Amino acid sequence: MATHTNSIIANILEILNNIYLLGQEMKTTVIIPAYKAEGFIDEAIMSIVSQKGLGSDDTLRLIVVCDGCENTYDIAKKHSSENVLVCLTEENGGTYEAINLGLSLADARSDLIGCCGADDIWHEDRLSETLSLIHISEPTRLLSIADGG
Repeated sequence: MATHTNSIIANILEILNNIYLLGQEMKTTVIIPAYKAEGFIDEAIMSIVSQKGLGSDDTLRLIVVCDGCENTYDIAKKHSSENVLVCLTEENGGTYEAINLGLSLADARSDLIGCCGADDIWHEDRLSETLSLIHISEPTRLLSIADGG
């Protein structure tokens, strides 16, 4: 079973590498799970939608899952657009429930899905730098960055 899983992962990474080699843009979805984040959700959202070097406007999609917190939702929904989906759960289910909801709402065409904490602010080049690291990585490697910055 592990060999089969490794083969699938290698195939996925090869496809991602081929997308880059063909000059196509990678569609990226970022999920922000948010609970009682009214003090910083606005900055977190702006740091994602302000990412530079990604190509066309439809390259990046943001999903904000306000986890049972209407105050956070009221602030976040001001950013709703074609590429920014903001939703509110009925009650707080926790971070992982919010991420799972975000994953279920993610565009099936996404080549890369990542998470950002509601209290994190990403540098404007974070995604383009991450994508460039993915493009130069060998197809047998998986890249995970979890530094909060």
